[in-house]
Amino acid sequence: MTAAGENGWDGFTIAEPELSDGVYLIDNGEEMAWFANQVNGGNYKISGALTADIDLCGYDWTPIGGSNSATAFQGNFDGQGHTVSGIYINNSTSTYQGLFGYIKTSNISGITVEGEVSGKQYVAGIVAYLGVSSSIDRCANHADITGKSTYVGGITGSVSQATAKLTNCYNTGNISGTTNCGGVAGYNNASAVIENVFNLGEVSGTTVAACIGGTTKKSKSVNMFAIKEYSIVEGQTTVTEEQMASGEIAYLLGDAYGQEIGKDTHPVIGGLKVLYNETENRYYNEENVPDGINSITTQTSDIWYNMHGIRIAAPCKTGIYIKNGKKVFSCFSCGGGSTMGYKLAGYTVVGNCEIDEDMEAIYKQNHHPKHTYLMDIRDFNRLGTYPDELKELDILDGSPP
Repeated sequence: MTAAGENGWDGFTIAEPELSDGVYLIDNGEEMAWFANQVNGGNYKISGALTADIDLCGYDWTPIGGSNSATAFQGNFDGQGHTVSGIYINNSTSTYQGLFGYIKTSNISGITVEGEVSGKQYVAGIVAYLGVSSSIDRCANHADITGKSTYVGGITGSVSQATAKLTNCYNTGNISGTTNCGGVAGYNNASAVIENVFNLGEVSGTTVAACIGGTTKKSKSVNMFAIKEYSIVEGQTTVTEEQMASGEIAYLLGDAYGQEIGKDTHPVIGGLKVLYNETENRYYNEENVPDGINSITTQTSDIWYNMHGIRIAAPCKTGIYIKNGKKVFSCFSCGGGSTMGYKLAGYTVVGNCEIDEDMEAIYKQNHHPKHTYLMDIRDFNRLGTYPDELKELDILDGSPP
């Protein structure tokens, strides 16, 4: 156990969170414990959302939702990309163990779990049992999961119903059980949709898989990746750690994932977008060019250009250089043709407005404007508030596209 910090839990205190539009907004461990008590006390259909990372500090956790359909959690819970750390469950004789226990007609999304969970069967980091008309999306498990029996997984112990859905999730924790164990899910209903998942954790037991355990068909389990193979490989694509690190798998997993290539060793949910150059067979991130008003802090004074419009550090003894001290803002800027003309005439171009995203990217790469607006010119005109520098222009360029 660790000492409870600002958002931590002391193991016994509960506090009612703020209710907004029918959703409880949870920003600490005390409020998370209150929410669990409410559900397990019979208020099965309430909904919650995390507004901050929270720490359960290694105190015994009772799963949200009971151990059967009658006591299942039936609300929605959105982690909003936050982490629940310090989860601790050690109930080797109890079933349906996880942050959530049994859920039905419920949607769980945007949660990352860290810690350790141990139970008998139906054991997982996020949801022990994924029931009828329920879904898990954009969740990650980093906790070690141990089951004394069957149905053990990183994200869920079992995708049990045909109407259940598991998407855009991954596991890095170690998974251990007897039968029906998987890095992502211990078992699947053959008709349930499972897609865009991967596993990096170790898995031990029988009838186990790196991704989805059990011997049922996996024709609806697609786009699944892992770096190891176990007794069940159906539906799985086995890749290397180098592929995981390269951006390739993040690209293949789709829009829910990203990866900062050269820093992240595997895809992450909501990470930096990965692009693919087919000609060069290369995965890469977009150039990190800041967007928005005042996002670039380069000073516009004492900037010099030669007669070819190329910016230089300072004039030298030979050659002709122009700088007239006047400022221009470019509307309908496209890729910056007219801007180059103003530069050659000695103007400093302090900003631009462009509606097309591709053209705006080209303009920023070529000219590095201090004030840039990606929007319709009519929306720009309606802003009302502008930086002082844009109120002291010498020319407002309206060159047509």
